[in-house]
Amino acid sequence: MIEHIEIEGFKSLEKVSLDLGPLNIFVGTNASGKTNFLEALRVLQGIGYGYTVDEILNGRPQLANNEAWEGIRGGSKFASPLVAPDPIIEFRVSLSTPSLAGPAYYVVRLSPADGRFHSENLSINGSLVFPTTFADYAFGQRPALAQIPHPPLSSVRELLSDMHRRYAGGRRIRTHQANPRRGVGGQQLDAAGGIGLRIELHY
Repeated sequence: MIEHIEIEGFKSLEKVSLDLGPLNIFVGTNASGKTNFLEALRVLQGIGYGYTVDEILNGRPQLANNEAWEGIRGGSKFASPLVAPDPIIEFRVSLSTPSLAGPAYYVVRLSPADGRFHSENLSINGSLVFPTTFADYAFGQRPALAQIPHPPLSSVRELLSDMHRRYAGGRRIRTHQANPRRGVGGQQLDAAGGIGLRIELHY
């Protein structure tokens, strides 16, 4: 499961660091960033599927052997709040699963403006599996995590790609569901009239 996540430069999440467990509850007013956090998880889900930056952020049509993928709200144009000409979004994720020899740490940097990954790093049990840099990518390039033939990577990809939103109540949002037994979700009104977000990570 994902045990810790750090997000920089994604929508309203300028710099966020969170420890996660099997059940995570976020409560806040409207437009406080709860759904943006879910969309950050969706970006990681798209990386796990091996989609390009453009596909993850802007969507992709249904193909013969794949379901359609709905991009994030606002697409690449509104993926980052930064005013720099080429803002970089960064995710750092700590995760674990019995199929790995130890904890895994994955870092990915991407540019919504030019639709490219800038770098990826993955270490498992303290040993570096791969580093990639901007020079390794072209527009439309898929993440290294989806391309490098290394057996433990399938476990990391599965942890990312099997995340989806399961809404138990409140406003339902369309989502790509990879596995009905696993998921992220739950939006409900709290007693004070604000919105509470329940996130369940099932593995």
